[in-house]
Amino acid sequence: MSNAQSSSYRCRWLGHTPAMVVWRLVQSCVPLTHFANSYRTPRSPIAVQQCLKPLEAFSEAAAAGNIFEDWAVLRSDDLRVPGNLREQALAFSIVEATQGFGGVATVKEACGKCPANIPRLTTNVESVSMSLGGCCQVLVLGNLHDLSVQTRSLCHESKPLSRFGSTPLNGANNQRLLEEIARDLFAHDPLRQFAGSASPMGLWQAIWFSKGAMVKWSLGRMQVFLAAVKQADLCGAREIGRSLTGWHPFCAAVARALELGLNLETEYIPAGFSDGVDWWLLAHCNQCGATVTPSVACCPICHHDGGPVPEQKRRIMGWAPYRPLQSLLTPEAAAQLLQTATVQSESKS
Repeated sequence: MSNAQSSSYRCRWLGHTPAMVVWRLVQSCVPLTHFANSYRTPRSPIAVQQCLKPLEAFSEAAAAGNIFEDWAVLRSDDLRVPGNLREQALAFSIVEATQGFGGVATVKEACGKCPANIPRLTTNVESVSMSLGGCCQVLVLGNLHDLSVQTRSLCHESKPLSRFGSTPLNGANNQRLLEEIARDLFAHDPLRQFAGSASPMGLWQAIWFSKGAMVKWSLGRMQVFLAAVKQADLCGAREIGRSLTGWHPFCAAVARALELGLNLETEYIPAGFSDGVDWWLLAHCNQCGATVTPSVACCPICHHDGGPVPEQKRRIMGWAPYRPLQSLLTPEAAAQLLQTATVQSESKS
């Protein structure tokens, strides 16, 4: 493993990362109100999602059975959690992670009653028993299982990773799936007319991308999207849920927004590359967001002529609020907690 990759526990993914859509159902939020008493209030979907990461991690740990008293523990060999391949166990205190949101009891009660709290899913496309902060989630326009396999493969590379000349794992298969879904949606006349797109992939990009970064979904946009998804029978398709991580929760969010009159906001993150130290958003069209070759002046999707947005370096997608277990407890206490986690995990398998 290269030095950069072995020294940083913070980076969750290695190699090419697919495009992603962060969505948020806007609703009066008790945990965020508590958070705003001490910190700046997040406004955009991406900012809210980053803010609520501790609640997502809490839900994920609970679904995996990785809660031990006050500690959420992620063993280094626990491959049930996407992207996990560390040289050391990670952990965080539940009390500490939820303190800024009003505490464990407040968070559970508020999210349990919130109409915008869409159940999170496990990697097996099953609802988790406790969903916290489900009002803001990520739709990955790719497969987290493939991304995990790719990360495990690249972590053994002895040379620094380069975003030049490499290809994503199963990238061709994922692109074919996106094109199939886009063709199904393109067949729906109202959605095609609403988006004003001349091609299936042009429509696909128009659904998610906006030059203004955030898309505030109008009533008409939600109606034609959901109608097109239902017409193509894409809502409940398990194979799509497995291939596009977060597809089912997003469809549920659109339906919930229409049902209850909630505002839905989305923010698009172009495809990128993580080298273990930095995360780069690849060059993309500034008109539709599609990934393009830096030297190509005309976008092959929307035919915008003017050159792409250059590569941009962003903060890495990491493991917060997790930290190395050894940095949180004494060596003896850390070893005892890890042994308890291992024994309980083996007894459940």
